[in-house]
This record gives sequence, C-alpha cells and structure tokens, in this order.
Amino acid sequence: REKAITEEAVMLRQQLVECDALEQKIIAENAELLAAQGSCEFGFELQALRLREESDRIAICVEAAEAQAIVQHSYASALREDLQKLSETVNQLVLERSVEEQQQQQHWQAHRDEESLRTAQCSAELQQATR
Repeated sequence: REKAITEEAVMLRQQLVECDALEQKIIAENAELLAAQGSCEFGFELQALRLREESDRIAICVEAAEAQAIVQHSYASALREDLQKLSETVNQLVLERSVEEQQQQQHWQAHRDEESLRTAQCSAELQQATR
C-alpha cells in the first residue's frame, strides 16, 4: 500500500512539474503577446502622431495660401484702381492735347488769314501805286 501511495505521489509530483512548466510557457506566451500588443499600440500612436503633425503642416500651408490669396487680391484691386486712374489721366491728357492742337490750328489759321489779307492789301496798294 505504501508503494502505491509513493507511486501516486511520484506521479502527482510529475504532473505538478508538468503543470508548472505549462504555466511558465503560458506566462511567457502572454508576455510575448502583451509586448506585441504594446508594440502595435506604440506603432499606432506613433503613426497617429505623424498624421497629426502632417495635418498641422497642411493646415499651416492652407492658411499661408489663403493669406497669400488675400494679399494678391488686395494687390490686384490696388493695381486695378491705379490702372483706372492712369486711364482717366491719359484720357484727360489726350483731350487737353486735342484742345491745344485745335487752338493752335485756329491761331495759325488766323495768322495765315492775316498774312493773306496783308499780302492782298500790299498787292492792291502796289497796283494803285503803279497806275
């Protein structure tokens, strides 16, 4: 009977050793799984951080582009105003020049008419003097 109990005790110890080994194996596998999970979570967090940084850079670029568009629009408006003023000035100068030319033509025509009248008078006086 003692022999049977001893054999049973040996067998139970053997099973206990096998259970301990199996438990250690399960603990090691769980540790590997937890490490892999942590690595994945860290990778996801790192990727999310990179995406946030890229999103921030894009937002900054969009804001800069919008600001530049506003500046260019203002610049274009100012150029349109300057062009309108310049066009008005040119039109005014053309009109003034046209008036000046017309006055000058009238002046020279009057001068020519006066010279023609003097020539005609001198010619008439010369004809009377020669008679």
